[in-house]
Amino acid sequence: MSKVALNLRALSDEQQVAKGRKAVTACTGSAVLGTPAPEELAALNTATTAFETASADAIRKRDLAQAATVALETARAAFTAAYGALGNVVENKTSGDAEQIRQLGYDVAGKPGATVVMTQPQNATATMGDLAGTVDFAWDPVPARKSYIAQFCADPMSDANWRQFAVCSKSSITVTGLTSGQRYWFRVCAVGGGDSNQGPWSDPAQKMAP
Repeated sequence: MSKVALNLRALSDEQQVAKGRKAVTACTGSAVLGTPAPEELAALNTATTAFETASADAIRKRDLAQAATVALETARAAFTAAYGALGNVVENKTSGDAEQIRQLGYDVAGKPGATVVMTQPQNATATMGDLAGTVDFAWDPVPARKSYIAQFCADPMSDANWRQFAVCSKSSITVTGLTSGQRYWFRVCAVGGGDSNQGPWSDPAQKMAP
């Protein structure tokens, strides 16, 4: 006797909804299922509609989150450029006078010191995000770091497939734009006072995007 195969695991949300609709259409009015129709048919119809609505809402929110992230990065880059440009003016107009630089709201650069060697970020973990296609990635802070470089790699992991997705100052970040149902690997390294002062990569953390 043959058994029903669900075959849902490898499908996208849209494909699963389509399978649900197909089953509801085929079973509605079926003489095989008899009259009245089994209550499971109505339950599947309701569940399919709810699933479709929730999927569409998640996609809309994911797109909004991606747009907000792009806008934030653009605004941050513009701020950094403007802050640096005025800082150059302050430095020139004050002829490098430390007290005047401070009075004009800027910090004074310290004397070069010994380079602090960056250590490997520890306890890198990846968890499912709140929205479809997002993963929350976090790790223990590295002392004296200037920033972090974060990368991801689609499964299976290989050296050639690592892609940078963020340069950040905090020890956590939400990765967006991932493919739901796809497994990913994530790693991070700390960068010190110079771009050449980059520490070792963390041990990779893996998670399937929701």
